[in-house]
Amino acid sequence: MGKKSILDPCGGKADILRKRLRAVGEPEDRFKEDPLRLLRAVRLANELNFKVDEGTLKTITLMSDMLESVSQERIRDEILKILMSRKPSWGFNLMFRTNLLKQILPELLEGYLKRQNAHHRYTIYKHIMETINQVQAKPVLRLTALLHDIAKPRVREKVRGQWRFLGHEKASADMAREIMERLRFSKEIIGRVTNLITHHMVWYDSDWSDGAVRRLIRRVSPENMDDLISFRRADILARGLRDEKLDFISELEKRAGELTKYQITVKARDLAIDGNRVMEILGLSPGPEVGKILNKLLEKVTDHPELNTEEGLMDLLKSSL
Repeated sequence: MGKKSILDPCGGKADILRKRLRAVGEPEDRFKEDPLRLLRAVRLANELNFKVDEGTLKTITLMSDMLESVSQERIRDEILKILMSRKPSWGFNLMFRTNLLKQILPELLEGYLKRQNAHHRYTIYKHIMETINQVQAKPVLRLTALLHDIAKPRVREKVRGQWRFLGHEKASADMAREIMERLRFSKEIIGRVTNLITHHMVWYDSDWSDGAVRRLIRRVSPENMDDLISFRRADILARGLRDEKLDFISELEKRAGELTKYQITVKARDLAIDGNRVMEILGLSPGPEVGKILNKLLEKVTDHPELNTEEGLMDLLKSSL
């Protein structure tokens, strides 16, 4: 056999050595063939830590509006790959420079150069970028980081000289749902991300009773508690300031871990008796009163898990709770 040789008609070897990403031939032709390549170029440069060739970069910017013709599912997959990279903020900042972000997530641009308050060193957009870099590389957590403050620019108002963002967690969860539905994420992923965003502003302190910690776990759900704590820690770190709340988050993590070693009664159906038994004991007919009683039992059991036995709940019912 003859000596093997590598054919390199487009100068790929030189590009690799220079860590440069360049379209083959005329960039405009390549992007017309498949406009998703506009976004894929950013994703590959981000993953490989390559610089995009100036000519290619200029063409991406000029043709960015062609991304409108690409299916949301394909765009979603590229965004997820960028989010799961070592430093996703690099990719998002490149999307910003090339106008691709305006096509994909215009809501994110609303926080650009928007200052916050004394609790934050960075603007809204910069804080989001820091958070996606800080948080663990799991799709649910990176998506939560990307969207957790998405509504802050819309609820932002100045109160006594300080910027306030009242209710931004609920507003951000609602916006996150709209954005993720637009990008065709699954209902399961949307549910988990919006749940974490809704509860991400948890303000724990050492005075919380075990019942209060259980109520938080109940609201978030035991399977999401680790993710909430992991995200909250990254969110606080991404403020760019030393914050004693990190110590409280570590304490909450320890207490939640201890409490979740034992079964936590999350819903009324987890009680040792059901609605039929309640009606039988109290002589009630079917109706909303039965549900109210079950919820009261659930609250009692949250504070005193040892009461969740048939005998314990019957005693509570007979004593009128």
